[in-house]
Amino acid sequence: MTILLFCESTDVRSLWNQFHTFILEDYTSTNTSVNENLIPMLLRDLNDFLIQHGKAIKDFDLPPLSYYALETTSVPRIIQEELLIQIPHEDVEKLNDIIIDLFPGEERNLLSFDEVEGDTYHLYQHEYLHTISPGGLPPHNLKVKK
Repeated sequence: MTILLFCESTDVRSLWNQFHTFILEDYTSTNTSVNENLIPMLLRDLNDFLIQHGKAIKDFDLPPLSYYALETTSVPRIIQEELLIQIPHEDVEKLNDIIIDLFPGEERNLLSFDEVEGDTYHLYQHEYLHTISPGGLPPHNLKVKK
């Protein structure tokens, strides 16, 4: 990007062909999109950066922005970055309790059925099983309102 802004490269397309895969490595480690969507995202981000400095992709011999790159239906980058933040499970449960209390109606508690298959010796106590809540699964005591 610095080369595009401050140098007068004579073969921008060659630089793109040689180095865009290295830039994409950053996208694959920090992005939730599938790989085929990363080049349009990279081009969109590059264009956004260039626009801030009074230039655009069309000013250079670079691949053109595709319709997908201009599409706004994908998850915005700022939200993708926020999704990477790890929030402790206990904080999520507290927030859920606060929000459910704001809803009108009668609260009902739906309890899970916790049992480990083949645990004939009762090695996994129900009290312990009630405390764990793997990601994507509801807690043992799920509060709901009608």
